[in-house]
Amino acid sequence: MHVKTSSGDNSSETCSHLVRDTFQHLKMAYKEIYPVLDFPLGSRVVDVGCGSGRFLAALGLRGIRAIGVERNRHYVEIGLARGFDIIPGAAEHLPLDDRSCDGLICNVALGYMDEPKAVAEWARVLKPGGEVRALLHGPGYALWLIVTAPFLKQKLYGVRMLLATLVYRTTGKRLGALIHTTKIMRTYYMALRLELVEVDESQRFAGQPVVIYHRLRKTGK
Repeated sequence: MHVKTSSGDNSSETCSHLVRDTFQHLKMAYKEIYPVLDFPLGSRVVDVGCGSGRFLAALGLRGIRAIGVERNRHYVEIGLARGFDIIPGAAEHLPLDDRSCDGLICNVALGYMDEPKAVAEWARVLKPGGEVRALLHGPGYALWLIVTAPFLKQKLYGVRMLLATLVYRTTGKRLGALIHTTKIMRTYYMALRLELVEVDESQRFAGQPVVIYHRLRKTGK
């Protein structure tokens, strides 16, 4: 497994770069920073929690057969109107057949899903040897919001993420969006025979990863 971390404390530089962007632009910039879209030509790839289909467009330009699954009906309608193949459905019960996909993307959406059920679905729909490109919000994301966000509502959102994660990890009760760590996610992956091939935690704030990139490969049947 390849693990990439920051070579020094570049939190100030990283944070100043992040603050210049809006939250939406930051989310879309992930595909430029991380190899989220690097699948072989002709692969069938599902974007779980695809929104209105921005990544689907980029995948299509690469010659990839892209489909999206999205719970929000409004986003589904927008994506369909743009010509994207989007299926309404929940990440915890993907409307896809077993072993039907070569690849899967989940772009900072897992924190709003039932973690173990959603990750189990990744393993179910992937073909053996299929790969996942997952981007997760780390603890540094919540800290970055609290310290640098320009609006009180955004700062409070960061606080709520930390509290919701603490409650969920200790009691199992879900109160809101979660943040992730590689250590926690590894327990899900191992149980489902998803090999963690690559980790990138180089974007950091206050010593904690802002975004965590995981590349996984399905080793089981």
